[in-house]
Amino acid sequence: MTLLQIQNDFLHFDPAGQPIEIEQIADEHLPSKGITFSKVKAFVSTEQTGTGSSQSIAHGLAAVPVAVLVVPTDTSPATVGEFTVTEGTHTTTNIVLTVTLSKKYKVMAWV
Repeated sequence: MTLLQIQNDFLHFDPAGQPIEIEQIADEHLPSKGITFSKVKAFVSTEQTGTGSSQSIAHGLAAVPVAVLVVPTDTSPATVGEFTVTEGTHTTTNIVLTVTLSKKYKVMAWV
């Protein structure tokens, strides 16, 4: 299941570090400002490879993302090392990042 397939779900984040629990809750039971996947437009990229230079990744959200998360995907012992991400100015069409050369990663963004 990917983030984009989840509808009308509410995420519970446990500050003690316990696993995230996803449960079905009817919209009428949520606070008016509650965040649900039915209210949020989200983007998850395919695996990308850092170039060490600025990269633009099309997101299709039609708005500037309010949050961007970059997750390293290649964490094997042979390739682990410095992983640096520098955010550029995101636009209504692209996420702009500079990621360490040859490092593999995925991007999640939402509005």
